[in-house]
Amino acid sequence: MKLTTNFKYEELVSTDHADLKDINMAEAGPYMVSLMDLCSFVLEPIRAQFGPFKITSGFRGPELNARVGGVPTSQHCIGQAADLCRSDWTWDALDHVANWIKKESGIKFGQVIRERHGASVWLHVSTGQKCEALDYDGKYTPRI
Repeated sequence: MKLTTNFKYEELVSTDHADLKDINMAEAGPYMVSLMDLCSFVLEPIRAQFGPFKITSGFRGPELNARVGGVPTSQHCIGQAADLCRSDWTWDALDHVANWIKKESGIKFGQVIRERHGASVWLHVSTGQKCEALDYDGKYTPRI
C-alpha cells in the first residue's frame, strides 16, 4: 500500500527479523497517520533533493525495538522516525545531507542524526518541531 508517491507501507515496517515481521506489521496499523506524515513532510522532501534511498529502519513495535537495542521512547515506536542509507552516502556525504535538512530545507523535523557504527553510516530523521541536529559516533554531539 502506498503512503505517498514514493513510499510504501511495507518499506516503513519491514524488518530482517523474520519471526517479528508479521507482528511488527500488525503493530504499525494504529500509527498510519504518523507514518504518512513522516513520508509526506520529511522523507519526500529529502528524496526530491537527493534522490532515492533505502529505509533501513522505520516503525519498530516493542519487541522489534527491544531486539535492536532501541530506547523505549524512540520515535520509531510511534511511526515518527526512519533511518536512511544509500551506497554513496559516506560519513562526509551525510554531513551535506544533514546540513541541508537543518539549514536549507525548511523541513519541520524532530531530529536529524548522522550516525556511524563501524563501517556503516546512516541518517536518522524524525517528525516534530524540536529541530535537533546531532552526530553519533560512539557518543552524541550537537551539530552546529
